[in-house]
Amino acid sequence: MTPERIAAIRHLLGGWEADAIVLTNPANRRWATGFTSYATDSFSTDIVLISQNDVIILASGNNTAWAGGESPVATEIIAQSGLWPTAVVKIIDDHGWKSVAIEGDSVPYSLGQAVADGFSGTINFVSGVRDQVRVVKDPAEQANARQAALCTDQVFTEIAASGIVGKSEAEVARTITARLIEVSGGLGFDVIVASGPNAARPHHAPGDRVIQEREPIIIDMGARVNGYCGDLTRTLWFGPYDDRFESVYKAVLQSQIATKDALVAGRPAQEAALASEAALQDAGYGEYILHSVGHGVGLNIHEAPWIRKGNETLLEAGSVVTVEPGLYFPDWGGVRVEDVVILADGPCETITTAAKLMTV
Repeated sequence: MTPERIAAIRHLLGGWEADAIVLTNPANRRWATGFTSYATDSFSTDIVLISQNDVIILASGNNTAWAGGESPVATEIIAQSGLWPTAVVKIIDDHGWKSVAIEGDSVPYSLGQAVADGFSGTINFVSGVRDQVRVVKDPAEQANARQAALCTDQVFTEIAASGIVGKSEAEVARTITARLIEVSGGLGFDVIVASGPNAARPHHAPGDRVIQEREPIIIDMGARVNGYCGDLTRTLWFGPYDDRFESVYKAVLQSQIATKDALVAGRPAQEAALASEAALQDAGYGEYILHSVGHGVGLNIHEAPWIRKGNETLLEAGSVVTVEPGLYFPDWGGVRVEDVVILADGPCETITTAAKLMTV
């Protein structure tokens, strides 16, 4: 919602040979303008059209005052009249634009095609706008990330000390959800509570299974502060550790340390992924890796940069990234430990503070 963010969008127009861009992704619209309607949806008819001279918000009539109250950069706010594609084409024609880019990875095909059919000029459906302009977080975004991490850590600490043995996964997940909303105002994503064998499923949906002692319990959770997501995973164990749990947990911790050491601005993203995998392979657990080790996090829970093998994109200082190595055993469960870090030219900064069960 700053002039710098609008300038970043305008910088892309030349590459698309476009006079303007229609941002149809609500999170991108929020990031650029400050207007928050339907910000967690994948698409909304409340949009913004950005040219070199204009920042025009088109919104439903009952949302125009909302837009005006939130956006300091809008040069014009228009209430939608009639069909949405017709309203979009009218704005384009009224401003004399001959070539327009539209976010094709968020607008429904039928609506996008209707705009193209109604416009006599050139429509260029583009993708990846988010990953071109939102990878590096500005100071305000980093502050929101820190607060989201703080709220998430607070709730996890409460839950871990509250006595969850004997409760169902779903009951614990509901408690976490309520507390996250109380302390931060929202959820970054649906809470995961996975106990015993269910912890072998990275995205397990909490169910009726009762949590027991001496089994792994994975909790994955995140607050949402001013739209920005927190992301924390911890694996709990109540009672004396057995040899298997201790070995697996320490291997995951060692992998996380190796990953963080490789997360340095200017280095390819895959170096951190390879470091994570090497640590787990050295511990003898390479075949139990099921997912990549991290991703960017911001207004969306999953954003660039993607910390995975094959991604040679150079990391940038100011990116907010998860570090979440995990190991999963179908006959037993799993262990995942996740922190959020901010990348820098030197060592990354860990902004997650929730306690872990062990150290290495």
